[in-house]
Amino acid sequence: MKILHFLLINLIIVNTAYASVCTDYLSEIYSSQHGRKIEITQKNNEHIDKLEDYIGNRFVSYVVYGKARIRRLDKRQKTLNYACLMENDKKPLWGYIFSD
Repeated sequence: MKILHFLLINLIIVNTAYASVCTDYLSEIYSSQHGRKIEITQKNNEHIDKLEDYIGNRFVSYVVYGKARIRRLDKRQKTLNYACLMENDKKPLWGYIFSD
Protein backbone atom coordinates (compact mmCIF):
# COMPACT_ATOMS: atom_id res chain seq x y z
CA MET A 1 0.00 0.00 0.00
CA LYS A 2 2.88 2.36 0.78
CA ILE A 3 4.31 1.76 -2.70
CA LEU A 4 0.98 2.66 -4.30
CA HIS A 5 0.86 5.94 -2.35
CA PHE A 6 4.45 6.71 -3.35
CA LEU A 7 3.70 6.09 -7.04
CA LEU A 8 0.56 8.21 -6.92
CA ILE A 9 2.39 11.14 -5.31
CA ASN A 10 5.20 10.92 -7.88
CA LEU A 11 2.69 10.88 -10.73
CA ILE A 12 0.99 14.01 -9.39
CA ILE A 13 4.32 15.82 -8.98
CA VAL A 14 5.46 14.93 -12.52
CA ASN A 15 2.17 16.11 -14.08
CA THR A 16 2.31 19.40 -12.20
CA ALA A 17 5.93 19.96 -13.24
CA TYR A 18 5.17 19.51 -16.94
CA ALA A 19 2.14 21.79 -16.78
CA SER A 20 3.95 24.56 -14.90
CA VAL A 21 6.85 24.45 -17.37
CA CYS A 22 4.36 24.80 -20.24
CA THR A 23 2.45 27.68 -18.68
CA ASP A 24 5.73 29.46 -17.84
CA TYR A 25 6.83 29.03 -21.46
CA LEU A 26 3.50 30.41 -22.74
CA SER A 27 3.75 33.36 -20.30
CA GLU A 28 7.16 34.29 -21.74
CA ILE A 29 5.89 34.08 -25.34
CA TYR A 30 2.78 36.19 -24.76
CA SER A 31 4.62 38.72 -22.56
CA SER A 32 7.13 39.38 -25.35
CA GLN A 33 4.37 39.63 -27.98
CA HIS A 34 2.31 42.14 -25.98
CA GLY A 35 5.21 44.11 -24.50
CA ARG A 36 4.08 43.68 -20.89
CA LYS A 37 4.07 40.93 -18.27
CA ILE A 38 1.26 38.43 -18.81
CA GLU A 39 0.71 35.66 -16.29
CA ILE A 40 -0.61 32.29 -17.39
CA THR A 41 -1.21 29.94 -14.48
CA GLN A 42 -2.28 26.33 -14.56
CA LYS A 43 -5.53 24.92 -13.28
CA ASN A 44 -5.98 21.43 -11.88
CA ASN A 45 -7.03 19.61 -15.04
CA GLU A 46 -3.90 19.19 -17.16
CA HIS A 47 -3.35 16.08 -19.23
CA ILE A 48 -0.16 14.52 -20.52
CA ASP A 49 -0.10 12.21 -23.52
CA LYS A 50 3.02 10.30 -24.44
CA LEU A 51 3.85 10.86 -28.11
CA GLU A 52 7.48 9.73 -28.61
CA ASP A 53 7.69 10.58 -32.29
CA TYR A 54 9.45 12.99 -34.60
CA ILE A 55 7.75 16.13 -35.87
CA GLY A 56 10.00 17.34 -38.64
CA ASN A 57 13.51 16.79 -37.32
CA ARG A 58 12.61 17.32 -33.63
CA PHE A 59 11.77 14.51 -31.24
CA VAL A 60 8.63 15.14 -29.18
CA SER A 61 8.14 13.07 -26.03
CA TYR A 62 4.90 14.43 -24.61
CA VAL A 63 1.90 16.58 -25.46
CA VAL A 64 0.67 18.56 -22.46
CA TYR A 65 -2.74 20.19 -22.65
CA GLY A 66 -5.37 21.56 -20.35
CA LYS A 67 -6.92 24.70 -18.95
CA ALA A 68 -5.12 27.74 -17.59
CA ARG A 69 -5.89 31.27 -16.45
CA ILE A 70 -4.48 34.36 -18.12
CA ARG A 71 -4.04 37.69 -16.33
CA ARG A 72 -3.02 41.17 -17.43
CA LEU A 73 -4.00 40.89 -21.08
CA ASP A 74 -6.93 43.04 -20.10
CA LYS A 75 -8.23 43.87 -16.63
CA ARG A 76 -10.17 40.63 -16.19
CA GLN A 77 -8.88 37.12 -15.72
CA LYS A 78 -9.85 34.59 -18.42
CA THR A 79 -9.84 30.81 -18.55
CA LEU A 80 -8.34 29.32 -21.69
CA ASN A 81 -7.20 26.05 -23.22
CA TYR A 82 -3.59 25.40 -24.17
CA ALA A 83 -1.38 22.73 -25.72
CA CYS A 84 2.37 22.33 -25.50
CA LEU A 85 4.83 19.90 -27.11
CA MET A 86 7.67 18.74 -24.86
CA GLU A 87 11.12 17.67 -26.06
CA ASN A 88 12.91 14.60 -24.78
CA ASP A 89 14.68 16.59 -22.04
CA LYS A 90 11.34 17.97 -20.76
CA LYS A 91 11.73 21.40 -22.34
CA PRO A 92 8.84 23.06 -24.16
CA LEU A 93 9.27 22.95 -27.91
CA TRP A 94 6.06 24.64 -29.00
CA GLY A 95 2.97 26.02 -27.26
CA TYR A 96 -0.36 27.42 -28.31
CA ILE A 97 -3.35 29.03 -26.60
CA PHE A 98 -6.74 28.24 -28.09
CA SER A 99 -9.27 31.04 -28.21
CA ASP A 100 -12.93 30.50 -27.40
